[in-house]
Amino acid sequence: MDQELMLRRGTAAEELLKNEAFVTCVNELYNQYFAGITGSALNAKEQREALFFQIRALQDISTELQSWVHAKDQLLSPTEE
Repeated sequence: MDQELMLRRGTAAEELLKNEAFVTCVNELYNQYFAGITGSALNAKEQREALFFQIRALQDISTELQSWVHAKDQLLSPTEE
């Protein structure tokens, strides 16, 4: 991948991860999904599984954004030889 693109993408990801509205939204969704799991009926397996996958998607998004920030930081830091 082009270094310029990696820098731009990493910077954008860093800004997004620091954005109060984004962080609040992700946390609210996580809490809603978790509450749905814990408040579901014992026989609501499909509902819990769907909510679990939604939580996983939120985690995957955050992890991917963090990896973009890490890649940018690696490009900007001096290499040790």
